[in-house]
Amino acid sequence: MHLKLNTFEKSLIQELSILSGYSQSIVREVLEFTFIRQVEQYFVNQKMPIPFLGELGLTYKGDTYTDGEKEAILESSFEFSTLLKRVVGDIEDGDITLIKDLLEQKIKPAISSIIND
Repeated sequence: MHLKLNTFEKSLIQELSILSGYSQSIVREVLEFTFIRQVEQYFVNQKMPIPFLGELGLTYKGDTYTDGEKEAILESSFEFSTLLKRVVGDIEDGDITLIKDLLEQKIKPAISSIIND
């Protein structure tokens, strides 16, 4: 069974597939397993780590029904990762070196692989 994807998620999978050189099915599997792992973490301590971005804290407040569908009422908090704070600070200061270096490091091998295949 696959999760039902919204427009953003479909677009993200397509973009990551193009950037990484991995198939959309592999990218989708990785994202789905990441989601499963995050939900497991919620069961442990009501927090969901979001890779590279930070940690989402969730507090369950009950349920509501919309068009016959049950939906949880949640309160949230978010603690930003040190990495995210650094990158945002650098970008706001006009320094995109870290992101540029990461993109070059990831994209060059993917392009070389495509060209050599």
